[in-house]
Amino acid sequence: MPKLKYKEYVTPDKGKQLCILVDVKEVDNKFYNPQQDKEDKAKRLDWIFAYEKKSEMRVHIWTSITMTVYNDKKSNALKVIEALMDKELSSKEIKGGLADTSILLGKKCYLQVKHEKDAKGNIQAKVTDFEGISGTSF
Repeated sequence: MPKLKYKEYVTPDKGKQLCILVDVKEVDNKFYNPQQDKEDKAKRLDWIFAYEKKSEMRVHIWTSITMTVYNDKKSNALKVIEALMDKELSSKEIKGGLADTSILLGKKCYLQVKHEKDAKGNIQAKVTDFEGISGTSF
């Protein structure tokens, strides 16, 4: 017989937070519609960060699996990678892709976290900006 466990969800603190990347997972995109979307939208990345000062506090960032720049606007996947690497990637580096995200595990960056109320009035944490450890915003 399966056992149920208690799990407490904690809303991550808002503000600029120094965070450590603890995991990256490729997951199914629950918003993917095969009749409307291109196949590259079927999967997305779940970036899991822990607050440096409160390791039990976690924040998830979901991005596409592509590093793109369109009309000078960077994808969130690219912003996360640049913040973790603390450098702006060249066009050549972006086009080369990142074959293994595990090289980013344990790296730190700053995340700007805001609180927003959802339709039910619950407080949700939303990451609005990414900064490298040196303070450079991506």
